[in-house]
Amino acid sequence: MRILIALKAGILEILSHKTRSVLSFLSIAVGAAAFLYTAALIYGWHVRMEKAFAISGYGRITIYPGSDDDQPQKEGEPRARLTYGDYKAVKENFPELPVISPTDYQWQYFIHGSFGRERRTSITGVTPDWAKRDWIYKLSGGRFFTWRDMDEKAKVCVVVIPGGWAGKKPSWWKYSRRWSKGIDDHLLHSELLGEKVMIGSSVYTVVGVLAEPPRNRDPRFMQMGSGRILVPLTACLTYLSSDPSEIGYLQIDTGSEKTIGVYKKRILDLLKSRHGAKASFKVDSYDEVNKQIKQRINKSVYTIFAIGLIAILSGGIGIMNVMLATIYSRIKEIGVRRALGASRSDILLQFVVEALILGFLGGLVGTAIGAVAVDYLSRNDEALRYASWFVYPSAIIAAEVTAFLFSVVPAWQASALDPVESLRYE
Repeated sequence: MRILIALKAGILEILSHKTRSVLSFLSIAVGAAAFLYTAALIYGWHVRMEKAFAISGYGRITIYPGSDDDQPQKEGEPRARLTYGDYKAVKENFPELPVISPTDYQWQYFIHGSFGRERRTSITGVTPDWAKRDWIYKLSGGRFFTWRDMDEKAKVCVVVIPGGWAGKKPSWWKYSRRWSKGIDDHLLHSELLGEKVMIGSSVYTVVGVLAEPPRNRDPRFMQMGSGRILVPLTACLTYLSSDPSEIGYLQIDTGSEKTIGVYKKRILDLLKSRHGAKASFKVDSYDEVNKQIKQRINKSVYTIFAIGLIAILSGGIGIMNVMLATIYSRIKEIGVRRALGASRSDILLQFVVEALILGFLGGLVGTAIGAVAVDYLSRNDEALRYASWFVYPSAIIAAEVTAFLFSVVPAWQASALDPVESLRYE
């Protein structure tokens, strides 16, 4: 009953002083909107981070021929090599590994109709395991490679259609794609599925078409290019490479960050047993990369959260200032209520409920503003696209909590006024 009376009194006071009330809840609304944006961004970053690691693999390492220190090869030393036989040996010795994916790049002419006779492009040789990691593509038509394609060294290929950019393109975008503009435009405007194309000196059949997502919709943090034309690795080595046994690199997922160190040592020991103790291999371990990304994101999270917290606290300070000012205009009202039997707790409750009403209204308006902002900004911000539904009520809750905390002191001061002195106040 006391709460209903306080609620009624609070609503009447808000309606009686519209300008003051609007200014009060707008200060909270701005804070709630900022809080909603920061909450959506922080949550989106964490979701995107987990999704990116799941796509790339938590236990990912990449092995290249050569040394970690990138020193030039000394005269007389055998050239570092990584072979298709190494891939088969790793696969045979470590069948429990989730992904063992060899890759090779060759620069060749890709000719379709009149296109490509004067310009070479990167041809990527992969196995079916390539699709187990970094798969961000949509199969627009046809199929991907099979192990039968590998065994038969089939002259088939899969083309990757560029995703471009969703929404307004940044100024640097036109410069970043100059090198690939020719083939990108051709793939975008050609129906290639089932077509015969020339790669090097052989004819290949396009058996599949993959479509990339827009660049700013790519969930990965490390956007590693794979080339626009994919062929089975065995066909790439047999028909396009000068050395049919050598591959570019070997990508492995150990399944967990905890097992990277163990498998890294065991695989390097296996490779050295095949190539000699002096053989050198460069290993990129993604656990360090992942750790750096997490640290960078967490640092940004703390900064963004501090900004959102300051914004909503500023709204709370606004409510406190208005309530402290209104106490002096309502001293006689408080004296009358005390004279009619209202206790200190009744006065305290009245002012707190009034602040909570303003906080709720401000939270609603701020959530609406923040929701519009998140929807608009998510067109160019991948993280905001992952904002969950619960960030919206969280902004209203934050506004209510802020209004309550900053109303306690003014409400306490109002309840502490002497009733006799209050009745005499003019």
